[in-house]
Amino acid sequence: MSFDFFTRKHRDLNKPKPEFRKNDLRHATIKKSSVDMPNGLVIEMHKRPMTGADEGSTKKEFYVKEVVEGGLFQKIHGDRIRAGDRIVKINEKEVTLENFASLWDMNDYLKKELKITIHVERGGLHLEQKKIWDSAEYVSNDKKK
Repeated sequence: MSFDFFTRKHRDLNKPKPEFRKNDLRHATIKKSSVDMPNGLVIEMHKRPMTGADEGSTKKEFYVKEVVEGGLFQKIHGDRIRAGDRIVKINEKEVTLENFASLWDMNDYLKKELKITIHVERGGLHLEQKKIWDSAEYVSNDKKK
């Protein structure tokens, strides 16, 4: 890394904080040395009822259930990927029914790939509990005696 003392510019300065805001899209990449090496992700599938024109049908969404302690994703990226993140894309393949019809298909694809890049979105199902606010009380400052 080089630091330009004249302009005081460095490529790592003034980067945004690495926090994950709601509905941010993040990606993480790992490279395995062999196909037999586990990637350290446990994935789950949820079925959600669809609304609108497709009402009555269900939509399959894939989520990270667990990042295995000591697995590749945890070793390389720490807690960048967390349980509850919705998987949006894997190796530039959109997570759709045409590409991954079932959880088995996704796990099979992840097992066979040596380089895996997953794109996740945080802020969806079961990630944050909604705060329940009490009803507002309006108090007058006018005190008449």
